[in-house]
Amino acid sequence: SLNLRVRRIGTRGLLIVGPEFVAKKVQEWIEDRHINARFIDPGSPWQNGHNESFNGVFRDGCLNRWLFESIQEAREATEHWLYEYNFEQPHGSLSGRSPEMFFEQWEQQQREAARGSSEIPN
Repeated sequence: SLNLRVRRIGTRGLLIVGPEFVAKKVQEWIEDRHINARFIDPGSPWQNGHNESFNGVFRDGCLNRWLFESIQEAREATEHWLYEYNFEQPHGSLSGRSPEMFFEQWEQQQREAARGSSEIPN
C-alpha cells in the first residue's frame, strides 16, 4: 500500500505519479502527507524514463518469455525474476555490478567513512 511505502522510504524527494493515480482520493492522500508529487501527463511516457525503461526490461526479460497457465504461475515467475533482477543480475547503471554487490560496497564505504570521521587528528 502507499502508506507502507511512505513509512519505509519517507516523504523526502519527489514522487512521480502516472496518470493511473490521478484519482481525487489519491491526490488528497498525497496532499495530506505533504508529498512533493509531479503528475505525468497521459500519453507522455518520456516524463518518467526510468520507469518506462524498467517496464521494457521486465516485459522482455520476464513477461514475454513464458505463456503462463495461471495467475499463481505468473506471480511465482514474476517474484523469481524480480529477485534475480534486484539482487543478482548485473546492471549497467551500477558499473556492471548486481544491486546486492553495489549495496554491499556502498555499506562498506559508509562504514569506512564513519570510522575516518570519528578518528581524532593528532
